[in-house]
Amino acid sequence: MRHLFTFLLFFLIAQTQAQETLINETFETGWAADSNVIPAENEEGTPAANLKLQGWGDGFTFIVVNDTGNGANSSDYFAKMNRGGTANYAVIQRLVEATTGDVYEYNISLKPDVAGQAGSLKLEVIDLANNNSVVAGPVKPTGGAWSDLTLSYTAAATQNYAFRVTKVWGNAGASFDNISLTVVPSTASDSYLKDFQFSIYPNPANNVIRFQSELPLQSVEIFSLTGSKVLSQSNNVEHLEVGNLAKGIYILRASTADGKVATQKLIKE
Repeated sequence: MRHLFTFLLFFLIAQTQAQETLINETFETGWAADSNVIPAENEEGTPAANLKLQGWGDGFTFIVVNDTGNGANSSDYFAKMNRGGTANYAVIQRLVEATTGDVYEYNISLKPDVAGQAGSLKLEVIDLANNNSVVAGPVKPTGGAWSDLTLSYTAAATQNYAFRVTKVWGNAGASFDNISLTVVPSTASDSYLKDFQFSIYPNPANNVIRFQSELPLQSVEIFSLTGSKVLSQSNNVEHLEVGNLAKGIYILRASTADGKVATQKLIKE
């Protein structure tokens, strides 16, 4: 076990050094009430320009609101997608230039103006080369309160993607807050402990993972990045059910009957 946690420590350090933050915005600093969240061409250097969001929708405005205690987690400042016309469709997005294998984590807090219209909002990733959504779900808020939504995506191709909030129907708008988007580039360190060779497929995974190994696997254990064991299986392991795991990055540790150990990163979608 000490062998594993030594690896976990080095893995966490490597991931922290490699991870890049593209967005980390709470709207609490540098913003004035009623300022635009979507930058104009002449707003270089402003908070809106630094955020690099795009937004559109006929009659919609995207502004910052100062409403004490009514933001996500009882914050004072947040942003609103205000519906000002008869159109229902609107988008807020951030474009990224991804390389195959880049791992993104997208977080945002959403609150629909009308509880019954929560289903009109969705968090998604758009493959801009083919103009289609590339994540299962989609991820949606529930009810009329703030919902903290998370989406993870591993880039399938080297191209542009849009990390997007889409409103597709309804006669009301929504509020949004606490936006973050991070990426671990595909070139990040993948130096894993390997007493023998094995691989996981599919990876990223949704429900069932299988193994290709040069030696029979006596046991497989999955750990969170904090070191907690979240799943295990033993006795000639050939596959493993991971459908109940939360989305995120894990460390999978495989062992043979004679004590050989190898580890791999597992991405759960």
